[in-house]
Amino acid sequence: MKKMTGATFSSICFHFYFSEIRKEKNIRTRTSTRNDTDLSDMYGSKTVFVSPGGGKIISSVLETIVNIIDYGFVLRTAIELPRFHHQWYPDVLQVEENMMLKMNYRELKNMGYDIKQVPEFGRIDAIMFLPNGSMTGYSDSRGYGKAIGY
Repeated sequence: MKKMTGATFSSICFHFYFSEIRKEKNIRTRTSTRNDTDLSDMYGSKTVFVSPGGGKIISSVLETIVNIIDYGFVLRTAIELPRFHHQWYPDVLQVEENMMLKMNYRELKNMGYDIKQVPEFGRIDAIMFLPNGSMTGYSDSRGYGKAIGY
C-alpha cells in the first residue's frame, strides 16, 4: 500500500448544520459549495478531485480516496461505486440504491439507524497525473461532465 497524504481546502464544514436549520424553517437562501482536493503520493502521482454537493462533498471525496488507496481501484471504478453519507444533523444514514445487502440493512435498522435510500448524490470529477507524465481523468456518470485530455 502506498503512503499518501492529502489536503482539503473548503469552507463547507460550517454550513452543514445551518443548511438543515434553513430547510426546517423554510428559509430560502441559495448556498453553493464546491471542493477541490489534491492528493499526492511519494512516487510522484497527483490526483485532483472536484466535487459539488454541499454537505455530501466530504463523504463523496473521502469514499473515492479510500477506494483508490485502500482498495486499489482505478479512478473510474473508485468514482462509480455507490456511496453513503451520514452527518450529525439530521441523524439519518443516506445510502445510494443497491448499495447495501438486505441483511446489512436489517442489522443497521436493528441497531437504531434511520436509513434513507437515495437514487444518487455527490458527483466527482478527477484527473490523475502519473509519474511518467501521462494523465487519466474521469467524470462521474451521476453528473453531466466529460473527461477530455489533450
